[in-house]
Order: sequence, then structure tokens, then C-alpha cells
Amino acid sequence: MEPNRFLFKLTAILLQYIFTTIVFIPIVYTVHLIKYNFHTQEIVFIRILFFAVAFALPFVVANAFSFAKFEHNELTYYLKPKQKHTVIVDRNADELLKTTVAHLSEKPFWKFINQSENSVHYSVKNIILKDDVFISAKPISDIKTELTILSKPTLALLFLDYGRNYQNIIKVLLATKP
Repeated sequence: MEPNRFLFKLTAILLQYIFTTIVFIPIVYTVHLIKYNFHTQEIVFIRILFFAVAFALPFVVANAFSFAKFEHNELTYYLKPKQKHTVIVDRNADELLKTTVAHLSEKPFWKFINQSENSVHYSVKNIILKDDVFISAKPISDIKTELTILSKPTLALLFLDYGRNYQNIIKVLLATKP
């Protein structure tokens, strides 16, 4: 592995670990308040910090390891919490959407949400997190279609996706093939 790629991933994992721990601190503190009947003098902050760190670890590890296979992607794809790609496809818009919906419906973690005339919405489960994928096909001519794919996390607080959105876009592009 290249040194800059390793340092980038290490930094990304540590930052996500810190931010996930910060998210768990108020939750653990609230549980301790209830446990000790709101007597704050009995609550030890080190214990709260320990539990928050312990609860954050599985989330960070699962997220980091599940997307380690995307190591050869460009590093810029790891930093975008919301990705939008537009491509021109040499196919009819209706045929393109039918093929895409048929292929994506076979995928185990892809849940069909709704479909309008020229767009489709999917929810994709990735271990712990969920992503929303929006596919829209805009006809340019009889045989050309502008395909726009938007992938973003359902939870808007995520700032790093370890290539999940890029993976979703690649899967949609592969599903458009007949």
C-alpha cells in the first residue's frame, strides 16, 4: 500500500472514531443519569468516556473493513459524503430504467422505494448504515439518455463514507447494461 494512501486511511478512521465517540458521549451520559437517579456527583466522566469509546469501536471497524476492497479507487471518492455522477448512455430512457430496476431488484441489500416517470429511488443497506440512491434518466434523443445517479447517506451527519457512495454508483452503472 502506498504511504500516502495508508496515512489518509489511518487519519480518516481516527477522525471517524473521534466523531463517533463524541456522538455516543451524551447517550452514555443520559443512561448514567437515569441509572444514578440524576445524582451527578456519583457519575464518573472517565467511565462515560470509556463506554462511549467502546460503543464507537464496532461501528468504525465495521465501516472501515467493509469497504477496504475499494482500495484502488481514487482517494477523492472517499471524501464525498454525497456523490452525483452524470453519464450519457446510448439507449432509450424507458428501456434503460426498466433494465436498471430489474438488475437492482435482484441485489440483496437494495430496497426499491418508489419510481416516477423518469426516476427511481432505492435505499441501500451497508452493514450498519443506509444510503439513498436516486437514478434519473433524461431523454436527449430517441437513442441517447442522460443518466444522473445521486448517492448519499440517509443520515446527513456522515462526512466520510469510505467509498460507499462510489460503490453504489458503480453498481447502478453495471445494472444499466443489458
